Order: sequence, then structure tokens, then C-alpha cells
Amino acid sequence: MKKFIVIAVIIVLSLILGTLSRSRSKIKTEFDVIVEVNSKEEIQGIHYEYYLDDTAVGGAKVLGYENKNVKVGEKLYLTFEDKMFPENANLNNLKIEIFIIETDQTETLASSIKIDANYGSTYNYVLTGDPANYTLKEK
Repeated sequence: MKKFIVIAVIIVLSLILGTLSRSRSKIKTEFDVIVEVNSKEEIQGIHYEYYLDDTAVGGAKVLGYENKNVKVGEKLYLTFEDKMFPENANLNNLKIEIFIIETDQTETLASSIKIDANYGSTYNYVLTGDPANYTLKEK
């Protein structure tokens, strides 16, 4: 019985240590841009395109939970992983164009932001305004 308990404890500790190792390596291979939505109206989400030294690299959409509208005060997470960039890419001149997807599915350019990005970091922004004049500012 004692052997069984010792083996069970070793297995549990191995699982915990393995999870911690994966968490640490994940942090080193991605970074987040968090956009808090404080606009005057709900939006459907964000469409973003990103560039390195003005060369297009990729893009994606981030919609509200279960494709519902994003309410004022909610946050949208743009997670960038190392596999989304060319190998050994220099992220010091990352440009992200943020388009707001309105509830009628039209898109409006809100802002173009430049970040000297580092893996493991988080960059926080706040979206304010309305379709006629969105503003995205660093928090």
C-alpha cells in the first residue's frame, strides 16, 4: 500500500512539474495585445492585419464570445505566437492595423499601432469613440 501511495505522489508531482514547464515555454513563444472595448456602441469584433517593416505578415479576426456582440467594457485578446512570424523575425518594428467590425459587419479602420514587441509581454489598449471616430490608445 505504501508503494502505491509513493508511486501516486510521484506521478502527481511529475504532472504538476510538466505543466509548469509547458506554461513557462508558452510565455516565451507568444505575446498578447489586449483591447478593452469602451466605445459608445457594441461591436461585433476586431479584424487585424500585422506587418514587419511594412511587409504584410498576416491577419485574423477576433469576435465576441460565441459570436455575440462585444459589449462595452469587454476585452478582446489578440495572441501572437512565434509561428505566426518568419523564423528569427525581428519584432521591434511590428505594426498592427486594427479594424472594427460593426454589428452590421462593416469594417472601419480604428488605428494603426506600432509595438516593439517581445515574447512573454502583454500590451494593453483601450478602444473609445464611435464608427465616425474610433480611437485606440495604450492603457
